[in-house]
Formats: sequence, C-alpha cells, structure tokens
Amino acid sequence: MKKTTVICLLMLALLGHAQTIQKRSNKQNQKLNSSFSEIQTDGYVTDISAKVIYNAVPDGYHISFTKSYIASSNEEVERRLESNMNLLGKDLKKDGVEKNEILIDVITLDPLFDTAISDSGSVHPSGYKLTQNITIHAESIDELRPIVNTCLKHDVFDITNVKAYIKDTDELYDSLKTKCIEVINHKKSLCQDLGVSLSGGNTSFGSYKQVIYPSERYLKSYVQSSQLYKHHISQNSDINFHRELDVDNYYNLDLKSADFIFNSHITLPVIQVYYQIDFTYTKKNLDAIAKAKEDRSAEINTCIGCNQACLDHVFQQKVASCLVNPRA
Repeated sequence: MKKTTVICLLMLALLGHAQTIQKRSNKQNQKLNSSFSEIQTDGYVTDISAKVIYNAVPDGYHISFTKSYIASSNEEVERRLESNMNLLGKDLKKDGVEKNEILIDVITLDPLFDTAISDSGSVHPSGYKLTQNITIHAESIDELRPIVNTCLKHDVFDITNVKAYIKDTDELYDSLKTKCIEVINHKKSLCQDLGVSLSGGNTSFGSYKQVIYPSERYLKSYVQSSQLYKHHISQNSDINFHRELDVDNYYNLDLKSADFIFNSHITLPVIQVYYQIDFTYTKKNLDAIAKAKEDRSAEINTCIGCNQACLDHVFQQKVASCLVNPRA
C-alpha cells in the first residue's frame, strides 16, 4: 500500500513538473510568435506588417435622451410636450445650444385603458403616454455636463446614447497610410541590412482598418417590476423608478503593438483609428526559371502536397524542410 502511495505521489510530482515546463514553453512560444507578427522571413517569403494608431479628438458629440409624458388626452400630452420643450430650449440656449441643434423625435404614443369595462361595453382610452427622443449637439466634451445638468432640471434624465463624430477623415487616413508606408520601408531596409534580399521577386500587400469610438456612459431608468405599472393613469403617480448605473469601460486599442501613435499624449476620450498594412515579398526560384528556359522542366522538383516535412514540422515547432527537395 505504501509503495502504491509513493508511486502515485511521484507520478503527481512528475506531472506537475511537466506542466510547469509546458507552461514555460508556451510562454516562450508566445513571445516568439509576437515577435514574428512584425517581420517574418524564411529567405524565400518575407512578411512585414506596419501598425499605426491615430488618436483623434472628436469634432463634436450627439447626446440623446428619452422622455415620457402621461396625460388624460392626446391634446394635453402634446401641450405638455411643447411647453416643456420650449422651456428646455430656452435654458439650453444659455449653455450655448441653439434651437437647430436640438432634435425631437416622437417614438411612441400609447393609449392607456382602465381595467374595468364601462356599462356600455365600449372601450375608450383613459389617457395617453407619449415617449420621445431628444438629441442635442455639443461641440466639445466640456459642454456635455452643463447640458446634462440643464436637462435634469426639466426632468429629462434618461441618457440613452452619446455619440462622438469626426467631420472629415480624409486627412486622417492620409496620415495613417503615409506613416504605414514609412514604417514598411524602414523594416524592409532592416531586412536588407541583415542580408535578406527583397529585389527581383513578387510583391503583394493588403490593408486593414478599424475604428473604436468612446464607449457610452449613461444612466438607465426602468421600472423594477412590470407589475408596478398600472394601466389607469391616476394609479401611476406613486410609481417608484429604480435607477441603476450602467458604465461601459473606455476601450483602448493595444498601444504596445503599434509602430507609431499619433497624438499619444492626449488624455481625453478619443476616436481611435487603427490602420495596418501587410507587405509580402516572394523570392523567385531562379534555378527553376533557368531550367524552364533551357527546356529542362523535368528536372524541376515540384510540390506533391504531402505536407510531411513542411507544415507538419511547423505545427510541431520543428525546422521546416521538404521531402521532395531536402536542400530547400
């Protein structure tokens, strides 16, 4: 029994040691793979990537709210809407917001009914609920807080969205493309300094872009239980609206992987534009070309698609070779 226990403990110890070695190996492989993400070559195929990020300060923001009104008639709902929006517009003008920078969009107009049916059997709405979107334009992030405070004074507190925008992106993308090409040329020069020839072969490239906007931060108001809402207008005055803070983390691109970052010193929320160019150079097989010109095509070793010494070796982290042409 003791021998069995000792053997089991020994096997567990060996297994733990093997897992530790495997973790170290995986970490080392991750480091190697990350280093290959920028420049990778085997002497015949050379892959070069350039990654550039532009931190752009938004030209403005659109902040959207929702607001609901309940009244006994459609006319009363419209009157409340017009009256409250006029008062809100006057106060927002003190914050520098003009009338043409406020957009009101009615979403729904819902009838409210009594739970009891009248003696005549007819069903008439006892009231109406109107819900609308209010979108306000702000030229800078500093204007958002005064706008929100003014809206709170008028019981407009449900922020549904805050969208940043840029008016013209042409100059921005021109800067990104120019810098990517500059980085590619610098890395090509580095390859040539290390003895990797990048002339006389075939070239190809591809580009990729991504835009990350500042995450929305807003408060959501909702009725915690649907049973709290009553269909009779007079019963809704004592509803307790429970508020919950919903904050999205401000997402940044991985700045460590970038070759260059425009406006890296900016600490304000920015629109981040990521641009990448992948350049590939494939060296020509001069021996094969010479044999083809001399009508010696039969002497050219062609791939038979076995994948045994090339891809299989790569997957096993071994040196890639070729069964047909071991000298390759």
